[in-house]
Amino acid sequence: MPSKTIQHLIHEHREVEKAFQPLELLLKPEAAARPEELADAFAGFVPTFADRVLPHLHKEQEILFPALEGFLPRDIGPLAVLRGEHNDLQEMFEHLQRSSASLKDSGGKSEVVEGFLREARALATLMHDHIYKEEQVLFPVVERFISGVRDAYLIRQMEGFRAGTGSLEVA
Repeated sequence: MPSKTIQHLIHEHREVEKAFQPLELLLKPEAAARPEELADAFAGFVPTFADRVLPHLHKEQEILFPALEGFLPRDIGPLAVLRGEHNDLQEMFEHLQRSSASLKDSGGKSEVVEGFLREARALATLMHDHIYKEEQVLFPVVERFISGVRDAYLIRQMEGFRAGTGSLEVA
């Protein structure tokens, strides 16, 4: 049975995947959503990303990854790759926020709409690939190295992580 830490993170991964579903429906080629629909859908996705995805990424960055540095190198291998992807996800999201504003003003220009769709698909793909890497590569390593005491400590930190504040409130 997976550790409580891994169970917690996998549960959050399912929540992150659910958060992406409404946006992904509009990204399908057969959807052919109008620019206004895309902009509105993305605007609805923004708070979900901020409330679910960013806290999850920060939790891994601030709690899980530092705990693994005793077993895995920080600057090469899985931790370096996953940290880089966390940065990429945040940067892609911020760029999409800026470019979504131009969708409604684009007058339906295909290059603006196609550019936005390409970037939004890239964000969704990277998120799915990232989750896959964590669950198939990193989490099995965590299971090998994490003791019961360390697991209890990490889960307390994760459960005490204050979403939106980026701070820990350990009980």
